[in-house]
Amino acid sequence: MIIEIVTFKNRPGLTREEEYAGALHAAHQWIKHPELVAKHFFRDDEGTGGAVYFWPSKEAAQRAHNEEWRKSVLARTGGNEPQIRYFEFLVTADASNGQVIEHETVKQAAE
Repeated sequence: MIIEIVTFKNRPGLTREEEYAGALHAAHQWIKHPELVAKHFFRDDEGTGGAVYFWPSKEAAQRAHNEEWRKSVLARTGGNEPQIRYFEFLVTADASNGQVIEHETVKQAAE
């Protein structure tokens, strides 16, 4: 499993309420995606927005974030390009459940 972090500069003047409404609308669309494990939306006070995605593979993320998706981000942000980074899961500290989770793909690569 991988983590994909997408960030972008929001269009000037976008309010927190507008951004929240957009994220909520998008969440209802993304939850239908057959390969998406989870998506967390975020924002900061300097006008950056984005999301953390959990995917089964980098290829799944790239299929979802194709040219059509990129154009939709450009349209929503006033022409600001999304920045994308990928990370491999190593270990999860799940404090809510009191668990440390080792991710199999990492364990297998080490063997």
